[in-house]
Amino acid sequence: MSRHFDLRVWAVSLAVIVWAVRACCPCWAQTTTPLGEGGYLTALPPGANGPPETIYRTERVVGPTPTNRWWSSLAWLPFSERQFPHPLAVQAEASGLRVFYPGNRIQVTEKTIFAGMPGGREDLVLQHSEQAEFPDARLDNASDWFVRVRFSAAGRSMAVSYGHGSPYVYAVYEGGSPQITFAREPDVWAGETETASPRPARSQPPSATLGVTVDGRHYGLFGPQGSTWSVLGRTKFVNHSSGKSHFSLALLPERSTAALELFAQHAHAHVTDTRVAWRYDPATSTVETTFSFTTAAMEGQQTETLFALYPHQWRATVSPLLPHDYSSVRGVMKLGKGKQFVTRHVYPGVLPVLPKTANEDVRQIRALLSKEPDALGAAPKDTYWEGKALGKLATLAALAEQIGQAEIGDRLGHQLRQRLEHWFTATDAQGAVKRTGVFAYDRNWGTLIGYPSSYGSDTELNDHHFHYGYFVRAAAEEIGRAHV
Repeated sequence: MSRHFDLRVWAVSLAVIVWAVRACCPCWAQTTTPLGEGGYLTALPPGANGPPETIYRTERVVGPTPTNRWWSSLAWLPFSERQFPHPLAVQAEASGLRVFYPGNRIQVTEKTIFAGMPGGREDLVLQHSEQAEFPDARLDNASDWFVRVRFSAAGRSMAVSYGHGSPYVYAVYEGGSPQITFAREPDVWAGETETASPRPARSQPPSATLGVTVDGRHYGLFGPQGSTWSVLGRTKFVNHSSGKSHFSLALLPERSTAALELFAQHAHAHVTDTRVAWRYDPATSTVETTFSFTTAAMEGQQTETLFALYPHQWRATVSPLLPHDYSSVRGVMKLGKGKQFVTRHVYPGVLPVLPKTANEDVRQIRALLSKEPDALGAAPKDTYWEGKALGKLATLAALAEQIGQAEIGDRLGHQLRQRLEHWFTATDAQGAVKRTGVFAYDRNWGTLIGYPSSYGSDTELNDHHFHYGYFVRAAAEEIGRAHV
């Protein structure tokens, strides 16, 4: 669901494109907005469908709602689809946040190969002790690779944060205490609990930190200092913290007291923001990427966090790593510690089109180009198929230019220009608002939608990144041709 360009990126791209194609500007109706010499609609075309009115977000989230993120179902649904912030998998449900460790499991059927999350309640659900179910779970904040979701009802709430590469899930409570319900009775191998069920006698007092294993997967549960745990019915664990609101849990890389102690040291440094920044060195053609964490010490002085790097990150990092790792469908993830890590990659550049080689049969290419019909036709296609045709024309125009076929290149470029001008103009030749071959701005979601739409690009905002990517590619080709 919902994998399109952020409005800010697309709006800038559209402004550049419209300026470049120099579309003629007729008289504007009230439902249109001029942009350069083109424009767009400020209301959907008559009879067109758009995205839902409800956005599941809190008042803390302002501006356009990103819909191309791994967590975007939080904004679309009362609860969420399954999300995969490796090494974890999570899902927002009425009772709380379900947490699972998928590891490197791949499921194969006759028709599919995929990695997923079971449909039951494995491994555990992070809940609120005083609220059995919530009416919804809303997007509360998001940064470059972390997200916060808020469960709230009748003055009781829990704000839960998690993100890619983090083995932790952080929570802050109001009107109640942390509650963990396991899919089945876990093995408590570190720490002590109070219990209402018959259990072997314990020699130590209850503790704030527990090490548990369920179905071979290991977790640390970290209550505030001085808190205790009670167990109800063998699977329900409640943390009693005497008014302290913070809590965290973590997926452990192994079952050991050493691993539990390491994660306990960093458990209360809650991640509150994440930012990625790039620096390019043209002398060495190297891209240095810095991934930075902002944390809040909920207790104690520790502000560093633990994080797991994907293979493409740890193979290129210059930051030190710890001797712990996790399995994932993307390969082994290795553990790091700190408030940032840095990667370095050589960037060879990107070619807009493959270059002409000495072995090319220019005569055959020329013959094939001369047989190319008008790829676009008279009527506007939907944004997917129109985009594919624009992409084809852009590639053929560049190919014609490479083999010295200026006439063919000019013809293809003329088609590109005409079609882009058509799409980036909101009214027809008579000044009437267009219904097709036009972009409309949805103010509620903060996004542009092209009509005719397809494959859910209007109602679910699906696939905008590649529908409109074709338009950007075509406009870039025509801009390049205009400036040669």
